[in-house]
Amino acid sequence: MAAGKILSPYLRSADAGAAGDFERTTPPLHSSKLFGRSDLYTAEAYLVAASRGDFVARIWTHYGAPDNVDYEGFVYWFCEKATGLKFSAYAGGSGPAYGGQGAAELAPVVARFEALLAGTEPATCEIEYETDFGIYRSGAVGGVPYDRKHEPKVRPHAPIDGRRNLTGMLAAGEEGRIAAVEELVNAKDFAAAQKAALALRAEERSLAPATKARLRAVLDKIDMGKALKKS
Repeated sequence: MAAGKILSPYLRSADAGAAGDFERTTPPLHSSKLFGRSDLYTAEAYLVAASRGDFVARIWTHYGAPDNVDYEGFVYWFCEKATGLKFSAYAGGSGPAYGGQGAAELAPVVARFEALLAGTEPATCEIEYETDFGIYRSGAVGGVPYDRKHEPKVRPHAPIDGRRNLTGMLAAGEEGRIAAVEELVNAKDFAAAQKAALALRAEERSLAPATKARLRAVLDKIDMGKALKKS
């Protein structure tokens, strides 16, 4: 980012701090949000300032990974050595922000820190965190920040251990139990499937009509599967 063009007028007048002017620290007992990061920039840089990936990657360049990666983001705690003032650089539900105690005191400190970040190349890094909208990953690659939803790959269905699944099935409700029997049949573990199905049939009077129909179908499949094995 070109600091002179996109920093707010207040930040433009702030001297950029050096990485050595700030050190990692422990959080104070009380803290609250003071400034949204996007509030510190001009409108043309809003999307950059609002990016979790941009924020974490620029900080990472000088200070490494966050103190914590939490729901909807991350948090760092810093202390400016010259003043002894503590502040947090974090991302939460409302996006990247700064927190601490005393907005008037911390405003010039945050300005110096943000001016440092404005002239910093984003590190290649990544964090993964949960949100109301699923799992997201934020960071940067080759100096280009990103924030994207993570879509886990669906793994191929693994072979079923009949004895292990039978134990889980017996502890489940009827829906889970009949589903487990069907999986055992699909895995061609007919012995375990028959044992589980017969245990379920012993409770047939209390089963829902749909479960009864599935049970009859699965028993037929078990008989057919056992017959094919013998032939």
